[in-house]
Amino acid sequence: MSKGEDGMFKKGRIIFSLVVAASIFFSGLAAVQAASVITLEKAKSMAREQGSQLKMVGISFSQAETSLAQVRSQHGLGSYYTVDDLKKDMDQLKAIIDEGVNAIKLLEESIAGWEEEITQLDPGDPAASELQKNIDQAYRDMAEYKRQVDELRPAYASMVPRYYEQKAREDQARPQLRSAEASLESAQDALITQPQIMDYNVEQTYLSLLAVAGQRIHQELLMQNLEKMLQREQKLLELGRSTPLSMAQAEERLRQGQETSLTLKNREESLQRTFRRLLGLPDSFKFNLAEVNLNVSGENLVIDEEMPDLTSSLTYRRAQEALEKKKKDLKDTSTSDRNNYRSAELAVEEAELSLQNTLTSLTGNYMARSEALDLAAEALRNAEFSMQNVANVLEKARLQYKLGMIASLDFEQQEISFREAELKLFTALQDYRLSLLAYRLAREGIDPDTASSR
Repeated sequence: MSKGEDGMFKKGRIIFSLVVAASIFFSGLAAVQAASVITLEKAKSMAREQGSQLKMVGISFSQAETSLAQVRSQHGLGSYYTVDDLKKDMDQLKAIIDEGVNAIKLLEESIAGWEEEITQLDPGDPAASELQKNIDQAYRDMAEYKRQVDELRPAYASMVPRYYEQKAREDQARPQLRSAEASLESAQDALITQPQIMDYNVEQTYLSLLAVAGQRIHQELLMQNLEKMLQREQKLLELGRSTPLSMAQAEERLRQGQETSLTLKNREESLQRTFRRLLGLPDSFKFNLAEVNLNVSGENLVIDEEMPDLTSSLTYRRAQEALEKKKKDLKDTSTSDRNNYRSAELAVEEAELSLQNTLTSLTGNYMARSEALDLAAEALRNAEFSMQNVANVLEKARLQYKLGMIASLDFEQQEISFREAELKLFTALQDYRLSLLAYRLAREGIDPDTASSR
């Protein structure tokens, strides 16, 4: 499918009358108690601010920070200043010292050259005076560099034993540290990605609530029609113009309709509970949902066809960091310790394989979401086409009803068919919108349907 083709989608706004009436269902026809109207954006904001899921993510992050601090404390390590931080500071300090030593050496060579040039000049030569000024300045610069080097060398010397002492403690604590660090990284990742997943889940539940509310309203209209059809069959049977079999079929259709009504009611109540939980609302909270314009414009269909760089995603970078840690462990392991060295080698191989599998998984998720988006777009086109056909049939039936060519019950059935087409179109629009959101998340390396998504 070419996602740039938007001819089928630029249809103007779809007026979904059943969704407009959905808020009536949520508040109850009596509307005894005033209910808050919640828009989609407000729902997302409430879920982020007061929903339990994001609170749990924050709690998990705090617990992971505390656990890591406890491990470091138990082994006599600083809470935040790691051996890697110490090594960086040592390397930086050594680089400054080496720079000063090199500068002194260059200045000494320059002074020796200038002094030799002066011996070849007459004492009154202005060039000799200028060279002497350079020599004097070079001696002053050398003195300053020597002062800095003399001050920094003791600091560096004191850091060396401290580094090896702390490194020995961290090496001993490494298994516990790695476990605690991995938990903290996972919690940090969740703080970044979970809000996006939360938005997706809220929108999915919100649209599902609108859809099921519309389905319930449609089902009520359908039940009224089925009851009328049953009454008609009863009259026809009394007049000898029907059969007990037709009567039984009408009763069965009514019974199935009642079961469907109950199923829809239970599903709506389940979605409402999920919605309240996502938003951190009490079970008794009354709410209405605002209508959502699901019209798909050409701008929404401008999708980047190029394969995204999934190696820049957070999930891949974490796997890459894990590999670098394993490589560092291997480098720090003595080759004389054959068992530990082989274990470190195997850990590197495992991390390399994990990195490859991560990219494969991210790519597979992206391709699946891209294909789902194509299918959703195709289903949306079919639903629009079907909607147009049913609208034409309804218009024809309306004319026939006005001319007395069909009965009112037959016309009502055509109206029900039209509302069914509206429901299918709304569902197709909903599926396309959610598929588009999931596709965009997949481009960032996020799978909203996976509990462990980062």
